[in-house]
Parts: sequence; structure tokens; C-alpha cells
Amino acid sequence: MGRVSDAKEKLMEAVIELLWTGSYGATTIDQICEKARVKKGSFYYFFDSKSDLATEALEASWQEKKPDLDAMFSATIPPLERLRRHCEFSYNFQAEMSKKCGRVLSRGRSA
Repeated sequence: MGRVSDAKEKLMEAVIELLWTGSYGATTIDQICEKARVKKGSFYYFFDSKSDLATEALEASWQEKKPDLDAMFSATIPPLERLRRHCEFSYNFQAEMSKKCGRVLSRGRSA
């Protein structure tokens, strides 16, 4: 039986982190591979391009977060409670990213 590789998941995690801490344009395939600790050949085994990786990683991230967001914004929850939950979710996310990266992150930041 062949060896099971987690290279694809490592690449997807790495690109998400690099996109959050930098930008798509400033992120290179070499940086992604280095962050993931995966050889470049493995990158091209799973993905044709950086955009293919980013698209798949962002879609997977969205699918992972979607149930929580759907629950948070459910029409069965009063509007003010939805807003409170969203603020709490955003605060907790930024606190986690600050702990991990040493600063609060924003989507508008460029490298």
C-alpha cells in the first residue's frame, strides 16, 4: 500500500495563511511550498497554478465556515442577536489571528 500524503492539505493551509498575512499578488509558489514544507513538484502534482490552489483553498475554507455563518445569521435569530454574534465571531477571529501572527489582520492589507 502506498504512502498517504498530506501535502495537498498543507498547501491549502499555507496559501490561506499567506493570503491573510500578505496578499495574493505578493505570494509566490515558492513561499507557499516553503510555508507548507512541501516540494514544488508536489505543488504541481496537485495544482496547475497558484490561482487553482487559492480557489480550491478558499472554497474549502468557505465550506468549513459556512455552517457557523448560516447559524449565526439564521432568520430565526433576532436581528440584534445576529449582530452581536457576528461581532463576537469577528472579535474571536481577530484575537486568534493576532495571537498566531502577532497583529490584527485586515483583508485590505498588502505586502
